[in-house]
Amino acid sequence: MIPPNEDCINQTTNPVDNSYFEGDVKTINYSGNHCGLLPLNSGNYWIYEDSIFDNSGNLKTVQLDTLSYTKTIRTPDNLIWWEGNKNVGLPNQVYSSNTAIYGLQRGFFIADSFYSKKEFYEVEKDSASYYSAFGDIFAVGKVVRKSELIQTNLGAFTNYILFEKYAPGYRRDRVYFAPGFGVIKYTSEYYNPPGPPSKMFLQIKSTLVGFHSQN
Repeated sequence: MIPPNEDCINQTTNPVDNSYFEGDVKTINYSGNHCGLLPLNSGNYWIYEDSIFDNSGNLKTVQLDTLSYTKTIRTPDNLIWWEGNKNVGLPNQVYSSNTAIYGLQRGFFIADSFYSKKEFYEVEKDSASYYSAFGDIFAVGKVVRKSELIQTNLGAFTNYILFEKYAPGYRRDRVYFAPGFGVIKYTSEYYNPPGPPSKMFLQIKSTLVGFHSQN
């Protein structure tokens, strides 16, 4: 993990499967600087080159886009959740501890509620599998420690983590993640049409080309 800035607030809470009523979840103005697997600060941003493909896997366009976290939400347990403005495989509303990344999601079975879900986490061994989902579609998640080199405009990355989420006949996402820094590459593939014997096509590939830290 990249050493945290001395001024950042260490995040150690693990809100496993916590649930909240919608009226108790508040949008707030917050300017703190959080340490964790993902460094979160309103002044941090990541710039990606997005390659976007059509439903047959043909390249349509290449564009630059920026991920930032400028909106914050507080839950009744006083956790701060950060809302991103771009999808690179991470939860839209995220809390990051030192060992895991959680997403805040709408409740499926209880109206007007939210619940927290562990999405990504570090493992001591080389790989691990777990149950996951794309919304209400079941998927299998996998965590793999990687040492192969990934080259970006910011330099080479090694010793990163590959998070893969796969729903057979529907979708597969891969998130290449550097602990303490963020997503360095993201790909999403879909089946077209959904279900067997359909074929999987690449829909989007996002590659990190720039990063700015407030500190």
